[in-house]
Order: sequence, then C-alpha cells, then structure tokens
Amino acid sequence: MAHSFTILGSYSGRNAGDAAILASIMKTLTDRFGAATRFEVPTTHPAFISENYGEMFNVKPLSVMPWTGSIRLFGIPTLKSIASTDVTLITDGIIFDVKLFNPLFNFLITLIFLVPWANMLGKPVICYNVGVGPLRSKSGRAFARYVCNRCKLIIVRDTDSEALLREIGVSNAIHLKADAVFDNWGISKSEAESILGDLGALGAAAEGRLLGVNITRYIDAWLASREKMGSTAGFLPMLASVLAKLWVEHGIEPLIVITQHMDHPYGERLQALVESAVRERTGSAQKPGMISNLSLSSHQILGVMSLCRLFVGMRLHSLIISAKAGTPVVGMVYAPKVRSLLAQLGTPGLACELATLDAAALEQTLLYAWQNVDDIRQTQQAVVQGLERSAVEAADLLAQAV
Repeated sequence: MAHSFTILGSYSGRNAGDAAILASIMKTLTDRFGAATRFEVPTTHPAFISENYGEMFNVKPLSVMPWTGSIRLFGIPTLKSIASTDVTLITDGIIFDVKLFNPLFNFLITLIFLVPWANMLGKPVICYNVGVGPLRSKSGRAFARYVCNRCKLIIVRDTDSEALLREIGVSNAIHLKADAVFDNWGISKSEAESILGDLGALGAAAEGRLLGVNITRYIDAWLASREKMGSTAGFLPMLASVLAKLWVEHGIEPLIVITQHMDHPYGERLQALVESAVRERTGSAQKPGMISNLSLSSHQILGVMSLCRLFVGMRLHSLIISAKAGTPVVGMVYAPKVRSLLAQLGTPGLACELATLDAAALEQTLLYAWQNVDDIRQTQQAVVQGLERSAVEAADLLAQAV
C-alpha cells in the first residue's frame, strides 16, 4: 500500500483555491492511508507549505526555483521526488493549453516529460480529482492525450473534463468524483466573527445582510470568442453600480472576497468604485469590506463565507469554498468550469454568462437569489453532501489502484 506521494499542482500559496486543494488532498489521503503518510510538494514558495501545513501533515515542500535546476515543475527536485515516493499525483486544473509552450505559466508542457520519467521508474502516476481544459490546440490535445494515457488511474472532478478527455481520444478508464475541496474545513464561527468585526461587517452578517463577492482580473480571458463580453472595460463599473444599488436600496452589504494574490488590486479598485457609487446615491461614503488570501488562509476564508447570506463569484474555487461553507452561490462565468459547477449544483440558472451580462440582468439574478436563498441552499446543499462523500471516495479508488 502506498504511503508516500509526490503531489504535482500549482501550490505557491498565491491562490486560496489551490491551497484548499492541497490541504484537502493531504487530509483525505492521511485519513485513508494513516498518519505516517508522507507528501512531497514541488513549489515556488516552500515556506507557505511549511508554515501552513508543516504541523498538520507529514509534508516536505521542494523548492523548484531556477537555482534548484528547475523550470517550474520540471527539474532536479521533482525528478528526485518522483523516484523516491510511491505514487505521483497530478492534481488541480493543470492540464490545459493556454500559453502551452511557456513552462513558466503552463504545466502540461512539463508533464509530458515528468510522466514518462515516472513510467520508466515503474512509479504509478494518477490524475487525482483533476479539472481538464481548455484544450483548443492540436498540440495541447495531443500532449494531454499522451499524459493521460500513461496514467494508471484517471479521476476527474467534473463532467466537462470527462467529456473533453474522451473527445481528445484518451483510452484509459475515466472516473468521475468530486473536487478535492469538498473535503476541506474552516475556522470556528467565533474566529470568523472576529475577522468580520475588524472589518465592521459583523452587524450585517448577524442580520443576514452580507453578500460575498469574488472577482478575477482574467474576466473573460478563459472563454471562447462567442462567450466573451463585447468589452471588458465596463465590467467593474457595472458590477460596482449593481452592488451599490443593492446596498443603498435593499440593505444588502457587499463583502469583497479575493482568493488570488494577483486579483487583490482589482478588488481594491472594485472597493473604490462601490464607495464612489454609494456616495453618488447618498452623498455619504460607505466603503465595503474586503478580505484577501494575502493575509487569510483558505480555511479562514471558508469560515467567513459561512457567515454570508449569499455569495456571487467568478473563480471556481471561491464558489466551491462557499458551497462547502453552506452559503448559496451565484456564478459569473469567467470560464466554462463555473457554468459546469452551477449545473452540477442543480442551479444552472444562477450561472451568469458574461456575453449577455449587464447591470439589469445581474441585479435581477442577485435579487432573485437573495429572496429565494433558503430554497437555493436546500437544492445546492443536497448536492454538496453527495460531493463531500465523492471527494473522499476518490481516495478509495486510489487505494485500489496502488
């Protein structure tokens, strides 16, 4: 039975969703294989893993900075790790072909070298609860097919990934389970209330008036041409005007939730735009609160999300973390995987397509969700409970394979 794993993914600590994936995988596999289970994680920020998870799990971060002989995942530390552990896991959503030939951005271009290395050593490679795509180029599809057909087990986290792998000609069996983050955890209610208290938003949460809002600076960059907005320049002002109107006219207080470091300046801009829009309506300044993974862990963010009445987000794992926290979600579809998640949760009508999204449509959707929040929670949480079980069941498939 396997007791040591090399975990391949994007685990620098810059993305709360990625951090939640890593934590969840280590939790699930430690629960399944025992406390002695050992993990090695190639990362550009070893201190993040040591400081956040070094005491929780038997984990060793491996620096993959250039001075260690690495180009992102490909390099001496990762090659040695694959040789020394029992199983290599491909995780997260790293099988895509955006900037395919740039190994500083794209992971798939490194996997086509790492996977045959593991095969040569007789070490099994597992696609563990992965998301796949986009794969729009011939090279990207060929590389993904090559990688996946050399894995001993493929477990995907959504039906779109399953369909895409079959479409590109992956011949191995493909198993559908839930995203690993559905086995994540949050901080206590009192700790979350303390964070909101510091922001001045605890009263809104206690009164059921808090709306979590997540954005990404990518906007529509991950969408096909037919799905894109006419212009992205007006997106933030449009969103700010809707949030200000909901706040002034309905008492719905926004809380901006940033889950990726690069989105933080974008969140600050939204914060300023909402403040300005409220001032135009009322003559007085009201600045929405903002939390960010620059200072909070994914577990702290999950705890705070549990105190929101409703959550509207763009990044996939902001939505998954919120759903795991028990808070109903509305998605703004910056990538197809967001649309897929809302359909999976039984509420496809709450996936807002950017190509047709304007202030009136967004306001209508948010007010509908706000007024029907209990029914939406019941629908989504019935699915979430199954996804929580499914995320754990992936470890059973892994155990059978190795």
